[in-house]
Amino acid sequence: GLRGANHALVGGEDVGLAAIALGADRVASGATPLVVAGGAEEHSDLIHASLRAEGLLDPADPFAEGAAVLVVEDEEAARRRGASIRARILGSGRGDPASAMRRAAAEAGREPEFTIGVVPRAVLGEGFAATSAALALLGAFALEGGVRTVLLVSATAAGGATALVLGHAG
Repeated sequence: GLRGANHALVGGEDVGLAAIALGADRVASGATPLVVAGGAEEHSDLIHASLRAEGLLDPADPFAEGAAVLVVEDEEAARRRGASIRARILGSGRGDPASAMRRAAAEAGREPEFTIGVVPRAVLGEGFAATSAALALLGAFALEGGVRTVLLVSATAAGGATALVLGHAG
């Protein structure tokens, strides 16, 4: 079973990436050897209606909640337990989008080769499934196709952002 400290972050579109960044910082500092971090979006009739009105969702397509979680841990510990390592978190940053990207790249010590941005549409307001979308992109992209570093950025309608620089694991 899982034991230890726990945090529940509540916020805008970037909260899922913020949870992963916080977890990575805790592991890097030695405060804990492993964290389970992620985010979720709840079903919203208002968001569904907005998506349909904007022509972004076919009424015949199902649309529901989404969630994604990742295990973030020390690389040597992961190797000892035989884990399949998908990516390395090389750096993270928070602030306005430009500052978040600069901080993440500076912490990583390199410029990313590829950027994935998740920015909400103003008409949809706060909470537009960006948390789940960003985490799904992270899981699905899997840093394949020769790309060695990726900058993932999730920005809020209020102008804040979280950025992670990810490195290929293998």
